[in-house]
Amino acid sequence: MKSISRLLMLVLSAIVLSACAESADNLTMQEVQTRLDQSPEELKSYEIDMALTVLAKDMAKGEQKQVNKGKIQYVDKESPDFHASYVTTTDGQPNDTKAEVYKKAEVVLANENGGRWEDVSGQYTEEELLNVQYEKVIDRLGEVKEELAMKEKDNEYIFTYDGNDQDFYKVFQELFNMSFKGVDSSNIASKLEVKIAKDHMRLKEFHYEAEGKNPTQSVTISVDLNYGKVNEAEEIMLPEVE
Repeated sequence: MKSISRLLMLVLSAIVLSACAESADNLTMQEVQTRLDQSPEELKSYEIDMALTVLAKDMAKGEQKQVNKGKIQYVDKESPDFHASYVTTTDGQPNDTKAEVYKKAEVVLANENGGRWEDVSGQYTEEELLNVQYEKVIDRLGEVKEELAMKEKDNEYIFTYDGNDQDFYKVFQELFNMSFKGVDSSNIASKLEVKIAKDHMRLKEFHYEAEGKNPTQSVTISVDLNYGKVNEAEEIMLPEVE
């Protein structure tokens, strides 16, 4: 009888826990934002697939595009460790440029095109090194939350923005260190789309696009970030330096 009673108690506990679990459906925008703000606490490590694209259009010269794609592993600490590898492709250039960077504690090592590792510690600020860190992106979204619209789909919530509020642009301009030349930099248009997965209420995909124009030219800078492999990344180990 005691074993049956224990089994019944376990079953009842499971039912109670299921009933008490928070649903991720039909949330208000404020509820989604609150859960998103809390989500960095759950992340000990993660991986980012990143793409930074610059597209210049000129009525006389045509188009030129540069794409910087990378994969970044973060291990969150007071001063996060990371390993990043990038490939940059530029129209008109015969060869891609490859770069790799490691950061562990205060040590930063880098190489280009498979060359020798160089100690570049102290040459970059933490803001420059960690600008796509999950927590920093969440913080910036919090700064512009009043400007965002939201729609709900089966498995995700989507935040969007489409406009030319210059304060909105400056939030992400500072985060991603964007600069425009040859176009009107005082009237930059912004587009944002952010996807939050319902199953864990974390940021899954981030797309930001800024565009500057003049009568004959336009420059578009876009940033795409996909966050995954949460709490799966291994410890970052520095390569050996000769």
